[in-house]
Amino acid sequence: MSRSRLALAFLLLAFTVVLWFTQRPSGRTASASGTPSPASAERVADTTPTPAAVPTPAAPDLALATPAAPPLKTRSGLPQPPPPPVDDEAIERDLTHVQLMLREFRDLLGGNPVGNNAEIMHAIRGGNLKQVKFAVPEGQLMNADGELLDRWGTPYFFHQVSKDKMEIRSAGPDRQMWTADDRQM
Repeated sequence: MSRSRLALAFLLLAFTVVLWFTQRPSGRTASASGTPSPASAERVADTTPTPAAVPTPAAPDLALATPAAPPLKTRSGLPQPPPPPVDDEAIERDLTHVQLMLREFRDLLGGNPVGNNAEIMHAIRGGNLKQVKFAVPEGQLMNADGELLDRWGTPYFFHQVSKDKMEIRSAGPDRQMWTADDRQM
């Protein structure tokens, strides 16, 4: 094959690949944050011409709106109203009770449970080497995934610093982790 034919075949292949990637429907588009959003997918679908050529209004750009906290759900999946605001002493007491639960585990088994929230709570509730069941702190709730929840219905974030130290973080009233209202111990 001559060089000109080889170059022509390469250009044709490159053009086909570019055309395929630009023309294929993706089904979803990325929002301003770079993550796919259902609202942007609807906006793409709504702007396609209809047979009657009736213009449809574009969906509002939800990427610029402030995120609302997701509604709390009970074990049955039904939404429940958000809990009333809680004073700082009650939050500190909750975190202290979780720390005490982890200390009991450490004292008996020689180290912290490891893993994410659900894995840690599985170990606390008897899924450990000695099959010892520890009490979940009074007033603390768990979701259907087996995660321990803070007062706002958000799973705690556990960070194993060492075998003897564990940091616990609550998302706080906004239910968003890593914001200014988070509480940690």
